[in-house]
Amino acid sequence: MYIIVLILAIILIAVSLSIEGIFYILDFPSLIIVLGISVLLFLVTGLWNDFKRAVRLTLTKGNFYEVLELKRSLLALQALRIIVICTGVYGTVIGALGLAQSTYSPYDLLPSVAVVLISIFYSLSVILITLPMTFKIKGLLLNKENDN
Repeated sequence: MYIIVLILAIILIAVSLSIEGIFYILDFPSLIIVLGISVLLFLVTGLWNDFKRAVRLTLTKGNFYEVLELKRSLLALQALRIIVICTGVYGTVIGALGLAQSTYSPYDLLPSVAVVLISIFYSLSVILITLPMTFKIKGLLLNKENDN
């Protein structure tokens, strides 16, 4: 169900932006800053296996995990959200510094500001994807704690 909703959300975004609009939200340097650095920092936390468990819990039915494993999955999602927000702000600051150092005509300024803000967009997109995962795991954790 989660995958279907995620695909429908992506389709709705694509339709709302039109086909040409998709290219406006693709900025590879910003993607590298946000996603690349986020993945590297997340790997350092040692919570990668817990994140994979969180994804499995979201995509499957049933709860075959212990309370500690569910709490570690929540911790992994929380760490990912914090890291992604930090790298999004970092990318925005880098873009703003680059914009401030360059001289633009007023007509070139607005597209450059859009590129500066795209890092925050990528961060918010990752957070929106992980929020339903968090709530599902919290629900499973409550059910598991009530059963005990």
